Amino acid sequence: LFEGSAFSNVDACLILMVLFFKFKLTRECLNQILFIFSALLPSSNTLPNTAFKFFKLLSGFQRGTEVQTHYFCKNCQEYLEVDMPACPSCDEECQDRGSFFQMRLTDTLRSFLENDKIYKYFMRGVSSTTDPHLRDIVDGAMYQGSAAHSSKFNFTLLWNTDGVQVFKSSARSLWPVHCVIPELPPLIRKKFQILTLLWFGVKPLMNTFLKPFCMELRDLATNGLTWRHPETGKTVTSYVFAPVSSVDAVARAMLQGIQQFNGLYGCSFCEHPGKSQLLPSKGHVHVYIPGKTYTLRNGQRMRRQAEQAVRKGHPVKGVKGPTVVNLIPGFDCSTGFIVDYMHCVLLGVARTFLCLWFDTKHHGQPYY
Repeated sequence: LFEGSAFSNVDACLILMVLFFKFKLTRECLNQILFIFSALLPSSNTLPNTAFKFFKLLSGFQRGTEVQTHYFCKNCQEYLEVDMPACPSCDEECQDRGSFFQMRLTDTLRSFLENDKIYKYFMRGVSSTTDPHLRDIVDGAMYQGSAAHSSKFNFTLLWNTDGVQVFKSSARSLWPVHCVIPELPPLIRKKFQILTLLWFGVKPLMNTFLKPFCMELRDLATNGLTWRHPETGKTVTSYVFAPVSSVDAVARAMLQGIQQFNGLYGCSFCEHPGKSQLLPSKGHVHVYIPGKTYTLRNGQRMRRQAEQAVRKGHPVKGVKGPTVVNLIPGFDCSTGFIVDYMHCVLLGVARTFLCLWFDTKHHGQPYY
């Protein structure tokens, strides 16, 4: 947005877009808001200063689709259909509804296929099964065994969501859902990122927020995406699957419907209960002591545990209840969430070793 800013011009435009739709602002009102912000920001800022430039920037970022509004109950965050007079969960009248926005994957993917011809790059992004080297996510055995590879025009999506704190003094945050196409080579992959859901407000209930996304993925995997081949003129049906998600530990627990990592049975990958341990200073921390082997989590077993948790009224092996991501065909709730490389490796293991090696408080240790 400007030198030293924590936000890009696209981030700023997305926030303004939420306000534009939420409060039904006029185009002239948006013009005035952009003019004021441009005057207040440093002269080097890249924020569009007119509504025309604003929508032009966003149209280049997200093409071929209209914004669809979804509603939820502000009292309990239950998903609401448009014509519902009252919330089916808490029975509150639906006069004051919350809302979030969807940009349909179907329209965007069709534009990528018909206008950008991304299908030409699909085979270049997939390595041979006889190649022992792992260079990308598509080289993995589980990925290559996916049903998406039954046709040369089928492909997959890797999706992600996370909260972005917009204001330091507010609990409201921005939650986007992004998708990329792993079959595309990495350099091309970055050019075709997709924004499909956008939430602005208090932390969302994931079963409400992700419902439109999961239902659309279900349709794309079951009925497929029809598009016109730009070279042959024939109608092609591509089946799209989303077997993998990359999110941080906090979002992963919300999506899996389990306890967070600092709670009992809070591990996303196995049924290790963990142990609460007092710190030398104030407070305590939940640790997962190695040495004993625990049962790995399993998608079918997690479904049964979710049903038991609903009946019993408390978590079972950390599972608190059903999760909407189980609606996604080919997605396993126990293995579909990959390890978060940035937090677990770079800011976790690597950072720990660097601190042990170079922090002067360890100067008396043999490894310093």
